[in-house]
Amino acid sequence: MKPQDYYLHEGTLFDIARHCFRREVALIRSKQGAKGDNTTHTRNLKIHNRPEAHHVINQKHKIIDKKLNLYISTMTYTHGVGEANNTYWKEHHQDHAISNDLLIDIDVKRWCDIEKAKEAAIKITAFFHQRQCPTRITFSGRGYHVVIPGRHFSPEATLKDYYKIARYLKERFSSLIDLRVYDKRRVMKCPCSLAFYRNYTAVCHPFKDRNELIKLSPDQMLLENYGSEMGFRTHNEPLSLAWGVHKIEKQILGDGTTRRRNPKDI
Repeated sequence: MKPQDYYLHEGTLFDIARHCFRREVALIRSKQGAKGDNTTHTRNLKIHNRPEAHHVINQKHKIIDKKLNLYISTMTYTHGVGEANNTYWKEHHQDHAISNDLLIDIDVKRWCDIEKAKEAAIKITAFFHQRQCPTRITFSGRGYHVVIPGRHFSPEATLKDYYKIARYLKERFSSLIDLRVYDKRRVMKCPCSLAFYRNYTAVCHPFKDRNELIKLSPDQMLLENYGSEMGFRTHNEPLSLAWGVHKIEKQILGDGTTRRRNPKDI
């Protein structure tokens, strides 16, 4: 399958729009992407429906030609994405925030190490699964993103708490967890988008569940091997399992009595 065919598919555009809904969209070229300028960085874009997905991806920004990767914010917002000017949005975006997802970014530098990233993802998702904690799992192109939706955390949870949870998992399970960025405008690869790298292109496949994570090999995520029967899906984690998040908060962070939430820390 060619990138053009993938990004023109109605199912792809529809699913990307659903994942981008109420999130800030960014276009970033990978440092391991095509030779030349590696600093291309466009933020504060909006994709809330299929036509907007087609416009951003295939028309206005031509991300295939420029080898740009599509990212979405870990935060969801009530409104304002793509509407306010960049200066205002950078300073005041948290005023419009609904929740902030916890991203566990399992990352490798080389494709030959990708199986190590999968092993780490399996261990970490087992940790959450055993505690009945809802997760979203997505292949990122050179690793795996394990996400816990922010709406399932207690209102007192802050970015410092997210960092402590990620650090705990890194110390216990895998050194591949990236702790470099935990800020209010953190972004992650958009599920169902393409990840462009110098030597390959991969699909940021959202796994149906942990069993599918175990079953599918990283090689099946390469665009040249990707089958249409694997794509075009969204996440619907069971809300009844949300109590598991609070259990993990207490286990890693304590009872929370010493934590106080600043509205700008969400």
